[in-house]
Amino acid sequence: MKTVAKLYVQNDWCDEEIKQVVEGMFFQSVDELYVLPVYVERVKNLLQGLITRVGSFVDYPFAFGTPEKKAFEIVNLFQKGADKLLIPIFFHPENEEFYIRLKELHSILQSFIFCHRDLVYLLNTQMLMENDWVGVAQKFRTLGICEVAFEVKDVAKGVMDASAFHKATEGHIRFSVYVSSDEEFLPTLFFEIGASGVGRMIKPFQYDPYKKSW
Repeated sequence: MKTVAKLYVQNDWCDEEIKQVVEGMFFQSVDELYVLPVYVERVKNLLQGLITRVGSFVDYPFAFGTPEKKAFEIVNLFQKGADKLLIPIFFHPENEEFYIRLKELHSILQSFIFCHRDLVYLLNTQMLMENDWVGVAQKFRTLGICEVAFEVKDVAKGVMDASAFHKATEGHIRFSVYVSSDEEFLPTLFFEIGASGVGRMIKPFQYDPYKKSW
């Protein structure tokens, strides 16, 4: 199933702004709405009656927390009603220590994937070049990771990265692409090269909740 998402990273929303964003879902074909942890419960209640899933972020924004801290936040967010969680991790493709820590984290978090809830690692791909993806894909498959998400700041590079990742994994690892720039693009741009999800990461004070276009 292909999904379209909006990701809001505002940390100072008033209740009226939250309502405006939720009301905006009626004007947009959005399958998933991501908000910071503090807003999950409120947004979940406001979205009752809509099929939009509510997602959030674990250990955001610094991602320096221990695996145990992340696990605690995961349980708490699921209890508040989150349907899907993104776990930001600092991506160092040539650093073996990165993969050791990711393996430790992934091993611990496996026990928290219950009731078919979704946990997805969120990676920033700015440091990656096209020839890095084969090695990255092999490492991810070895770790047993079956789904990841990429934050991209440049649509052209995002397309290149998504295409390279899809080819390197031979389609065995699902991936989503979340664009954090103001560039205009159509979700089909990434769906056509294998993405299962596409989203727009909205910066503070730079959104119109009633905007119908992507």
